Amino acid sequence: MKYQKYTAGKTMQIEYLRKEAELSALQSQINPHFLFNTMESIRGFAIRNNVPEIADIAEAISNIFRSNLQKVDKLISMENEIENVKNYMLIQSFRFKNKFKFILNIEEEEYVLCCMVPNMIIQPLVENALYHGLE
Repeated sequence: MKYQKYTAGKTMQIEYLRKEAELSALQSQINPHFLFNTMESIRGFAIRNNVPEIADIAEAISNIFRSNLQKVDKLISMENEIENVKNYMLIQSFRFKNKFKFILNIEEEEYVLCCMVPNMIIQPLVENALYHGLE
């Protein structure tokens, strides 16, 4: 009899933990979508109020969110990774007005742009260079 109570309790505990994990996974999906949708709302507001600089920054942030939501732990083309870096640098250019000049110098050969790389692999390198360069 004690064994049945023990296994029933363990089964309920496992089911509770499974439900908790499902809820946590759902919440982790909702939060990024909420942020993405909020940035799109800000972008729309900026466009309606003729503030193109804010609209561009909001779009860059939205593009980075979209890239992360759609391609977590996946390979993307070098062309898409370059777009991630361009969006990141647009945001940083807004933050650090006239403190640096961003020049992208890459062979835009089709074979380079089609190479598959991990998503957001270059951005941390650029961020580190920017941080230490402005320090």
